[in-house]
Amino acid sequence: MIVAFLGNDGSGKSTACRAVHDRLADAGRRVSIVPGFEHLFAGGLRNAAIRLSGRGSDDVSTEYFRHNEPRKGKANPLYHVWPYLVLIDFLLRIVAHLLGSVGRIVIFDRYAYDYAISLQDLGYGGRPIQALLRHVVPRPRHVFVFDASPEVAHARKRDDHDMDLAFYTRQRERYAALAAQGKYPLINTDVTSVDTIAERIVGEIVGA
Repeated sequence: MIVAFLGNDGSGKSTACRAVHDRLADAGRRVSIVPGFEHLFAGGLRNAAIRLSGRGSDDVSTEYFRHNEPRKGKANPLYHVWPYLVLIDFLLRIVAHLLGSVGRIVIFDRYAYDYAISLQDLGYGGRPIQALLRHVVPRPRHVFVFDASPEVAHARKRDDHDMDLAFYTRQRERYAALAAQGKYPLINTDVTSVDTIAERIVGEIVGA
């Protein structure tokens, strides 16, 4: 069974993910977590391309591909194929996890839908890649979208993120639209405790 946890940075998604995992494991369920935004090969290709471009190993980052920095991104051929490499990479990852997790609840801490939203912020909002990321990958049994106000999300991530408040506002709107389009539950974590959220989600998963 595939369960997808989606949400903006600072939405409380990963915290809830661990809480749900622990509750399911304590109940005797076979469960595992797949961390988000990891790659089998795409990240290595990106890093190699950036190093070969002469920018050096200390600046290996997805920021290299942002639309608002054309000198850094569009000049590199990998810029144009990167979204499709991400899609292929994710499909390979999900197949590998499913083959090794028969009879297990597999919780994805971020899913292909998160990639679609992140690529939008990086400037890849075109319909073809958005449609592929949203419709080609296997549909999870359960999808939960986590939500927090921009101020709360920004405060939660202030120590390890340098995004401004506008980023959190923009991403929150995109995740709300995704939840509405897919009719996924939108879980606000501003005031609801992690225990309450985890109990609700476990109930939905176990009752399926």
